[in-house]
Amino acid sequence: MKIIHVVESLASAGGGLPAAVKSLIKLQQSFNYKVICAVTGLATPNNEFDKNTVFNLRDSSILSSIFNLNKLCLSIKRHHYDFVHIHGVWNLTYLVICITCRLAGVKYVVTTHGQLLSTILESDSIQKRLKKKIYYQLFARQILQGAFKIHVSSENERSEFSLNKILSKKIVLIPHIMDDIFFDIKLDRDSSHFHADKTPEFKDILFVGRLDVRKGILDLIDGFASSGLSLDWRLRIVGPNSDPDFMKLMLRKISSIGMVERILIEKPIYGDLRIDLYLSCYVFCLPSYSEAPGLVNIEAALVGRPVITTPYTGLLDIKEFGGVLCDTGQESIGLALREVASWTENEYFSRSKRIQSWAKSEFSLDIILPRWKKFYTQ
Repeated sequence: MKIIHVVESLASAGGGLPAAVKSLIKLQQSFNYKVICAVTGLATPNNEFDKNTVFNLRDSSILSSIFNLNKLCLSIKRHHYDFVHIHGVWNLTYLVICITCRLAGVKYVVTTHGQLLSTILESDSIQKRLKKKIYYQLFARQILQGAFKIHVSSENERSEFSLNKILSKKIVLIPHIMDDIFFDIKLDRDSSHFHADKTPEFKDILFVGRLDVRKGILDLIDGFASSGLSLDWRLRIVGPNSDPDFMKLMLRKISSIGMVERILIEKPIYGDLRIDLYLSCYVFCLPSYSEAPGLVNIEAALVGRPVITTPYTGLLDIKEFGGVLCDTGQESIGLALREVASWTENEYFSRSKRIQSWAKSEFSLDIILPRWKKFYTQ
């Protein structure tokens, strides 16, 4: 089978979407599919795939970019691919490619990556919401209606389509693929909290993700400050900074509440080093206003770290398996942190084992792999 993926970016700093696409490409390559990926956004360094797998449509000049897009559309018309897989909806290039597919009789599928979640759309400015509403009615709806199938990765995504009889029939729920390295961590009594060869000076609450107001970071800072946790607790915020103004806002807030030494903002960590990052924390916290789902929640759970998150990250059942669900906002997050701090060692270890067991069973390749094999064919 020949598949071409179309995505805006594969940059690691782009968060969950690029990571999900790269994992899917690697899985399909393991099936011996011929897989190519066209990137519509700015070119970024790529050391995970060769130049025959990933190419950039966007060039330094508009004419070159149009030429590259035309070349791709021509290859679609000549049926060089069995399927075109579109990742996202808010991109006019996707519309051009989908129209080309429909005219050529080539099937295409769409992964929405949570971009149509009402919680995400409602967090946009009024102007941005209006633009998206107009774009959806004129273009995005047509993209979805013409798709062979629509892939979503969480139940809260699927529920967004429940009232649309046409689109709901196209929906297929398959969790995103998690990196193999996260399935190799084994817990024992000595290593459940930290590495067995050291006694930690601090108990760290860890946030990993893009530094964005919609991730609930400001609520987390306020919640930590108001929780009254003892001085051996710290908050570590780790992730790429794409908004200098938001970074300044965070730093001012941390300084104003006198938490400079206990709330740390750190640069992002990628690759295998993520394992040590998660293992170094006592509990993971993602109080996001919307995710689809929060892949970092799953990564933390896979290495046996209890997770605090909101109902808006697509993991509603996490509370039953050792995690803690809280609402957005300072008060709810503060209560969740105090609950975690009250756990005995036995309860902490029990929750660590339960959440790791849940994550390994829910996101195992043994479950996900057959679903992806069927996705394009049935």
